[in-house]
Amino acid sequence: RKKKVAMWIGYVGTGYKGNHCSLFLELSALNSSLTAIEADLDKAIYKAGGILDSNYGHHMKVGWARSSRTDKGVHSLATVISLKMELPIDAWRDDPGGIEIADMINRHLPQCIRVFGVVPVSKTFRPRMACSERSYDYFLPALCVGINQRVSTCEIKQLLEQFRLQLKLFEGEHPFHNYTIRRNYGKPKQQDLNWRTRTPIAADNSSSSSEEEDEDGDADEPRLRVQQKPSPAYWLQELDPTDRITAQHYRKIIRCSCGDIEKFGDTLALRVSVTGASFMVHQIRKMIGTAVAVTRKLLPPDIIQMSLCRHSRIVLPIAPCEGLTLASSKFCSQHSTSHAINLSSLGCQRREAFWKDHVFLEIVKAMRSERDPWNKWCEAMDSYCYLPEPNVSSLRDAWLDWK
Repeated sequence: RKKKVAMWIGYVGTGYKGNHCSLFLELSALNSSLTAIEADLDKAIYKAGGILDSNYGHHMKVGWARSSRTDKGVHSLATVISLKMELPIDAWRDDPGGIEIADMINRHLPQCIRVFGVVPVSKTFRPRMACSERSYDYFLPALCVGINQRVSTCEIKQLLEQFRLQLKLFEGEHPFHNYTIRRNYGKPKQQDLNWRTRTPIAADNSSSSSEEEDEDGDADEPRLRVQQKPSPAYWLQELDPTDRITAQHYRKIIRCSCGDIEKFGDTLALRVSVTGASFMVHQIRKMIGTAVAVTRKLLPPDIIQMSLCRHSRIVLPIAPCEGLTLASSKFCSQHSTSHAINLSSLGCQRREAFWKDHVFLEIVKAMRSERDPWNKWCEAMDSYCYLPEPNVSSLRDAWLDWK
């Protein structure tokens, strides 16, 4: 019989074009360089007998949905996929965590993708809406903020304090329009338009998307004013209909913190943890990139406060994707207890093993690589991450007047 399930999965994002699969199923057959996590997962579920021949490759027919999208190179330990799957009636009789179902699917998956558990859910379950919190970890070489073996303990303490102070500024509810692809969120979507007048309906934050998600830009949309202006930082003095900040640009950051120095192989690294209800595409990587640039004294110390004002338009640096991992997802009960899904204890153990044996090693590999992305990124920032003083002064004056 066909039953709607929620499937906890984890994956190493290296070599994939993200996890979202729309046209990837057809394109990957023609071009092996175009692959998505969900394309491999869909194929494995089909081979395990969970999808009928007539439904294979047609996600709408099985009600395929996800709790989060991730971009190219981003890893995950806590993505939830929901779909209507062909299963025996007694599939969970002696296996409430769905470990046996997960094992059937894992036999047809590469080692870099694992299913940790499969649980039954109600027909109305929507993973993106049911997910109330998402926590991401970003693993950053300590060298990026100036910490190395030659730096004294006192200097390390000062650098960490400064970096943590910058990260703390992101907490709370703010417009993060400077930390994303702004055009993706500024234009009302089809469902947000009044069907009679074609006028926008008030945006609802509940429709917001998660990190590296919702890259549905419209090619016919007017260019943003920031793209037409040569200035990398300015204050929007008057309303620009082509560059609107809407409710979709506002996000609430619950926690943004940095732990102590950890050892990743031979590399000293920092774990930056960011928790929020939802995130926009590139948001976390730009948050970390900006905090690093301020700590390296490439950007002024008040740039984050100014960037979180809806009138400011600032070009900010973006950190490499290789260090970003979706660490956990929290699901709340919306209308019934069936929406509050949890991974079984055995599933949690398997997730921890997957982190140690695959995701952790992949991040260490990236840090040890001769083509270390963070080293090239820091060199590029030192050369090009610069805001002209007249622009910053003008922006600061307008910001102080506005305050």
